[in-house]
Amino acid sequence: MKPLHLNAAAVLSAALVIVGCSATNPRPTPDVLNEEAPDWVYEPSADWDADDEPFVYYATGMGRIGMNLNLAEAEAHADAMTDVQSFLETTIESLGEYYAQEAGDLLDEDTKSSFVNNELFRRELVSGTVSGARIAGKWWDQDYIYVRLKFNAEDSFLGEYQKSLASRLRQKTRELTQKDKESMRSELERLVSERNALLEEG
Repeated sequence: MKPLHLNAAAVLSAALVIVGCSATNPRPTPDVLNEEAPDWVYEPSADWDADDEPFVYYATGMGRIGMNLNLAEAEAHADAMTDVQSFLETTIESLGEYYAQEAGDLLDEDTKSSFVNNELFRRELVSGTVSGARIAGKWWDQDYIYVRLKFNAEDSFLGEYQKSLASRLRQKTRELTQKDKESMRSELERLVSERNALLEEG
């Protein structure tokens, strides 16, 4: 799959707005530093619980602290957002492959291929849902700041994915059924678990 990349400048600009970048927040001094890094700095999904948060994906971004903490925070936020974007891209592709297999004879080979390789469909979904990521933690030392993001794929992505898929299906095969939706929900849960497990291993 050809990777999709949101405009880096746009991502960083949005992050600057989110963290409220200001020249009045200079480089932190030692007395405001946290002494011990939380586990999520090294493993974004360190305290993830599959039973309590089956659809939650965690990402951690890093920014180098120069003279301004807010600028570094914006960089770390953009870094984490890039990870969430990557998660969404691979999830959309995997769900497309999954549905193409489930649909069986309902889709011809050309249509199946378009479900997996439609770049415009992926781009629109990613740009429309990635903003659902929320800040779940911040930590910094003398040199770097780390920002942790929490993305609930069921709340921020699944509904939009199903709506967009239903629109594409309407003229190809049939309406998206409740069974289809439940099946996709289960597959999304599996994909989130798989991705979080990879973060723990990495």
